[in-house]
Amino acid sequence: MSEHERAYMLTAIESRRSKVAPDSTVKQYLDPFRDWLMLRHETFQLQIVAADRKGERPLHYVLDGPNIAYINQNFEAGTYRLDQVDAIARDLQTQGHLVSITMPAAYLADKFVVRIRSKQYRAMRRQGKFVTRERTPKEKTILERWRNENMIFSCRTDFLSDDLFWLYASVLLGREGRVVTNDQGRDHVFALINGYTSTSTNASARSQKNGKKSSADADAHAASDGSMAPSISMDLIARWKDMTTVNIEIKHEEAAYNAAAAGDLTTPIPIESIRLLHPEPFSRVPQVTAPHHFHFPIAEHANQNEHPNQANTQRKRTRWLCVHRKTDSN
Repeated sequence: MSEHERAYMLTAIESRRSKVAPDSTVKQYLDPFRDWLMLRHETFQLQIVAADRKGERPLHYVLDGPNIAYINQNFEAGTYRLDQVDAIARDLQTQGHLVSITMPAAYLADKFVVRIRSKQYRAMRRQGKFVTRERTPKEKTILERWRNENMIFSCRTDFLSDDLFWLYASVLLGREGRVVTNDQGRDHVFALINGYTSTSTNASARSQKNGKKSSADADAHAASDGSMAPSISMDLIARWKDMTTVNIEIKHEEAAYNAAAAGDLTTPIPIESIRLLHPEPFSRVPQVTAPHHFHFPIAEHANQNEHPNQANTQRKRTRWLCVHRKTDSN
């Protein structure tokens, strides 16, 4: 991603409209986060220079707190797992990287709502009921460490989606940063490629036949909002995600998991292993490696409104079609 493309994406994100104040953009709510993040990043860069860490390439990792905390928790005994976030943070810090965590303010309270996607929880939400729980002593210790190290940012979600914080961070940091999440950010991607300024894209997305919208329709929509946010190409979105996104695989102890699923375990299921799936050194988009040498990524079963290589959460080996065009020797 070039500096021009990065600036273009930053403008597109900052131009999004606030959820409850449609006359204002989200930029004013993202500014405190940007200042906090970049101050940490610049301080870290100075520490690297001072330590003379030659041959190393420490990065700045931004953790999507809610997404990581809910991995493998969509069953009746599931819960919000701060220990999963902390385990990843500690692992990256041990490797010499800088870690920042984004977390909605509601999840930093001593008592919070648990949002599990199970049949029982969905039924309760339809009735206007919610499940809350108290913060455990272990979680209080985790939060205290994060706050002492100034590594957590409390995200306002009254005016904008918490997803915008890590998305914004990934563009701000560029090649020096990574975002750890399994969230594909489909709603936000849909808004970016269509130039929408509204932060509420679900209704618009559902109204599009086959997930497609013409550029003329997008321009008309933006014009009716009184704003024309930059529209981002799917190619740029694909390169951005391939360059910055780190996916996560968390495996829990099977016996404990089965016991919890059966309702026989009240304590959190022990983590057996965590695997981070880092970006490849190249983007899975068409490449030109030499004059007349072309490489095209091939993917199967992609959704109609997604880039072929962004359809699946888990990173898989990409097949490539390699083409060499012969030229006349004359």
